[in-house]
Amino acid sequence: MNDSSVFSNITTLAMCDRKSTVNRSRYWWFDAVKSKIDELTSLSSGWDGYGAKHVSFKAAYFSLIMLESFGDSIKYVPSIVPGTNGDLQIEWHNGENSIEIHVLDEYDIEAWRDCAGADDDGEEIHLTANFTIINSWLNDFNGTDRVCNASTRG
Repeated sequence: MNDSSVFSNITTLAMCDRKSTVNRSRYWWFDAVKSKIDELTSLSSGWDGYGAKHVSFKAAYFSLIMLESFGDSIKYVPSIVPGTNGDLQIEWHNGENSIEIHVLDEYDIEAWRDCAGADDDGEEIHLTANFTIINSWLNDFNGTDRVCNASTRG
């Protein structure tokens, strides 16, 4: 085994000098997501021109680990955008269906979805460690324009 293969799963998030081991993932979308998160962590404070904080290492790393836990339920690479408080927002939109995950910090998640044909303003939940409801939402979402499965609605 050569040196490059030994260290190929080490990444440095550009916003700080910390290094974190990120195991190679078997999911097709992982490299695109990791690349976007790396890009967002390289933003400096004030990136928006109004004093926004840089994306926190904890929010970035936690987002990556959380997304990997969804595995094959992710059928589309999500949009990932920085928040002004060092947080990240992860989004999927397909016609009238949307899922948004706001990673405020590690173990501090606000999740929202809206489904085609729903009469309300969507479903919003606060999560700390159990993300199985988001996994259900992703399974409902997977490329359909149908009303989300009523069994996963809160």
